Amino acid sequence: MKRQMEIFLGFVFVMVFSTVSTGFGQVTSATVGIAGLSCPFCAYGLEKQLKKLDGVGEVKIQVNKGLAELMVKKEGSIAVEQVSDAVKKAGFTPKEITITAIGHVGEIKGLPSFEVSDEVSEIDIIFLLDENAQFEKLKKALKREQTKVKVTGKIHKEIQEGHSGHPYTIVVQSFEIL
Repeated sequence: MKRQMEIFLGFVFVMVFSTVSTGFGQVTSATVGIAGLSCPFCAYGLEKQLKKLDGVGEVKIQVNKGLAELMVKKEGSIAVEQVSDAVKKAGFTPKEITITAIGHVGEIKGLPSFEVSDEVSEIDIIFLLDENAQFEKLKKALKREQTKVKVTGKIHKEIQEGHSGHPYTIVVQSFEIL
């Protein structure tokens, strides 16, 4: 049984880090908090930087709330790791980022994960999942492997021991089984 699990995890590792998109899902939107955003003119410069990102279609800036909402282009995906860099390039400080993504829940090296195929870069991205109460509800709602799930949650950069993939963890706020 142990040998079968090692073979399975090796297969998952190869599939996840291959350069062929498997069509599991995408990051469909991202909302980023922006420190120092105070005027519409500043918001325009930030919007220009964010619209340069691959996969970003529409950008809505809420100056009074200090938020930027990024919506994906049709059949695309937002490269989350580039959002903070774009905010900094526009002269602001990024705060927390909340994403909505479609993918499937899995496990890698004993850690719960959320696997998303990034259609823009044609690689699979693995987010670790924070094991909070919403995650527990999600686990109970899943009926079978490879079930598509829409997850919304805050992400934070965290490199966990034994996780050689994407350095972000999602704290699940809500989910929908698709």
